Amino acid sequence: MATITPCGCDSGCFDPSRERHRQAVNGWIRTTDEVDAVADLDRAMRDPGAQDRPLPACDSGDHLHPNTDGYRATAESIDLRIFR
Repeated sequence: MATITPCGCDSGCFDPSRERHRQAVNGWIRTTDEVDAVADLDRAMRDPGAQDRPLPACDSGDHLHPNTDGYRATAESIDLRIFR
């Protein structure tokens, strides 16, 4: 299972209530024993200074979709040993 990446888009598509839900879901994903493995895409993509936004280097410009570096960061964050 993968965590939900930051979604702080400028067009108002993600408000504080939805961010709280995203954080709650991600918390559950990180702590549940109901899945075989977790890919923490949120941790790979989020800006430590603004946790509802992706890192600027990973942002396509809309604060929602990753750019090429963002996709690379998420791919590289996955421990491939989970597929063994």
